Amino acid sequence: MTEESTSVKTMNPHLRIDVVKFNGTNNFRMWRCEVMDALTASNLEDTLLLEKKRSTTTDEEWEKMNRSACGLIRSCLTQDIKYLAQHETSVKHLWETLEKKYLTKSVESRSQLKSKLYRVRAGKRDRKESL
Repeated sequence: MTEESTSVKTMNPHLRIDVVKFNGTNNFRMWRCEVMDALTASNLEDTLLLEKKRSTTTDEEWEKMNRSACGLIRSCLTQDIKYLAQHETSVKHLWETLEKKYLTKSVESRSQLKSKLYRVRAGKRDRKESL
C-alpha cells in the first residue's frame, strides 16, 4: 500500500515540498510539521501564527494569503478529510478544527490505532501459519 502525496509549490520556483496527504490514520503530528514547513516556504505562516494581520499588510493581501494557506492545507488532505474543511475560510479555524479532531487522544482515534495494530498482528500471524 503506497501513501498518496502531494507536491506543494513554494515561493521559490526551484523548491517543492512533498507532503503525504493526511487520511485520518497516518501520523497527524508529522503531517502537521510537513504542512507547517510548506506554509513557511510559501511565506504563508503568518496567517496561522498571528492573531491578526501585520500593520504593513493590506486587508486584500491578508485575504489572499488566507485563501492561499487554506488551499495549501486542503491540498494536503485526502478527499474524505477534506470534506471536514471544505467550507472553512479562516486558516486558523481550519487548523484548529483538524487539531481538535486528530491531535487529541479521542476515543475514535484510539479505536483507529487499535484496529490498525490488530490488523498488523493478524497479518503477521497469518504469514507465520502459512509457512
